Amino acid sequence: MLGRKLSFKKLSVLLGLAGIQINDSQYIPLIWAELTALTRTVYGVVARLKFDGSRTQCPAPHVALDMIALAPLASLLIQVPNEFLDLDYRVRVAVADPSEELVFLDAELSGLTGPLELGFLEGSSFVTIEPRLHQVPRAMDAMGNELSMERLDGFSWRLDPEGAERVFLDWAIRLDHRRHPDVVGRDGYEQPYLNADHGLLTCATTMLVPRLEYLEDSLSSKVSFALPPAWAVETPWPEPSQNVFVPPDGAALSGDLIAIGGWDRHRDIVGGVDLSVLFAPGQADLKTAIAEPLARIVSAELELFGVTPHERYLFLFVEPEDSMGYGGSAKPNSMALFMSEDLPVSFARDGLRHLLAHEYHHSWMLSRCQPEDELRFVIEGFTDWYAAVVPWQIGETNDEAFHNRVLQQLGRADTALAELEGSLAAAGGNPFFAGGPAYDACYAAGFGLAAWTELALRQADAGYGLDELMRRFYNDARWDGGDRPSADDWFALLAEGVGEDLAALQRAVVEGAEPFDWVTLFGRVGLEIAREVERLELSPKANFEGNRVTAIDPSGAGYLIGLRQGDALLEVGGRPVLDERTARGNWRPDAAGRIELVVERAGQRLELAGEYPSQTVYRLPEQAPARPWG
Repeated sequence: MLGRKLSFKKLSVLLGLAGIQINDSQYIPLIWAELTALTRTVYGVVARLKFDGSRTQCPAPHVALDMIALAPLASLLIQVPNEFLDLDYRVRVAVADPSEELVFLDAELSGLTGPLELGFLEGSSFVTIEPRLHQVPRAMDAMGNELSMERLDGFSWRLDPEGAERVFLDWAIRLDHRRHPDVVGRDGYEQPYLNADHGLLTCATTMLVPRLEYLEDSLSSKVSFALPPAWAVETPWPEPSQNVFVPPDGAALSGDLIAIGGWDRHRDIVGGVDLSVLFAPGQADLKTAIAEPLARIVSAELELFGVTPHERYLFLFVEPEDSMGYGGSAKPNSMALFMSEDLPVSFARDGLRHLLAHEYHHSWMLSRCQPEDELRFVIEGFTDWYAAVVPWQIGETNDEAFHNRVLQQLGRADTALAELEGSLAAAGGNPFFAGGPAYDACYAAGFGLAAWTELALRQADAGYGLDELMRRFYNDARWDGGDRPSADDWFALLAEGVGEDLAALQRAVVEGAEPFDWVTLFGRVGLEIAREVERLELSPKANFEGNRVTAIDPSGAGYLIGLRQGDALLEVGGRPVLDERTARGNWRPDAAGRIELVVERAGQRLELAGEYPSQTVYRLPEQAPARPWG
């Protein structure tokens, strides 16, 4: 029981309900061990008296005293069903005919002592939709009697075992997520799919997992597969026996990715981590281009982490969507990535290196904690800083390219912050997931603050840099029980390194509603930068299918004038747009220097107009150090 994950906060709540207060988390293991032994003793005494009616020997005097002293809490815990049991959960995943796009699941759950909530994971992807149920979950006991499964909301059910220790569940999922209206054009690459020769399964959309409120590792689980002939399966989990996989924890069972069918596999051992890199059919050139840089990036980041977040990790380059570009999303022990077939591999190589470094850096955080939304600028912006730093440090990017990226991010931050309603801290909540300036600000302004923090630590002569600060933050033992780091935690730690004044300055700009003054901020930490305003290249900086915008750069002229993803571009400067060529070629200002567009958006015809757009750019003066962050 000492290995159970029980946070100071959760145990404090239970103790508080029992009228007991503790003030230091170091006492939790001792208290928990005593409570475990005590409660098992109470269970044993009650069981003997209740079930066999026999006389029982009284507990030893010291145990009796413990029972009296902690009886309020013990009685409370006795009333919490399933919390002291190891629940055995065996899931079978079956795909009969890939063309049906159906996955059938059945599970056996044993060790129950009372009602239990089960659910699918919410918020695991940028776009979350309710489970695509082909068959609603059903429950039966060992005699085949149907048990109550009460639906609580779109994602969860309450199972009443009605005295049964073993319960059998079955349900089925339609894998049509990529075609769902809420998903189309919005990061569908991390959604499951089934093709004739291979498929991607996401645990978040298929696994109905028990939810245990206090003891997160009360669940031991095993997963097996029944697939079409010759179809292989690849998970990031141990396989102690053939076709029996053991997720390391509940997060893996509810959040990881699984590849089935004919993927092209590359395997490597890096820093003691077993890496499997899988490519959907038809991506041989991508495999050749990315396998070696990926291993070097993982090696550098494992050294940065200071911990080994997992024994195995699965990279999946999934079948790309129709839209152009590339993207990625990290899960507990796996990652979905894609690169459009229309992009030359040589062009996408730099972007993919950045993407891999960014998403693998997330795996560290995911293995340790989940900061509060107010720290989204750290979650995404500081992570994106390392996505630029790591390839630079291992020689995949040169000094000029790295410094240009830093300065470009400051300009992008200015653009996003100018449009942002509210503070950078507030942008990390629901506005972030709506996209637009909140999303861009968390990335770009967070990136800029990471660059600033590195210099602030040096100026303060902290004796360590940003790498060590991040290790102290993410690897803090306080998060072992599931507590979430807050802004107070971050700024308190920052103050230890840079001092109260600079920490207060960063907090003020993060929680204030005004755009950042980067020149002043960097001046405070000893780096002079220059800010200039220049005209943008007059082009949409967008991807098109015909005349419809499939993706758009928020720093480009098209976005600044008002063009958005999903728009159909009808006219530019009064000239009709017939296809992608004319969508790109008609961009010329009128005599007054204005650009006029006509678009169709959500079935409505809109006229957009704006001055010849300009942008803020930052430069390092000639006298600046050759490698300010070197």
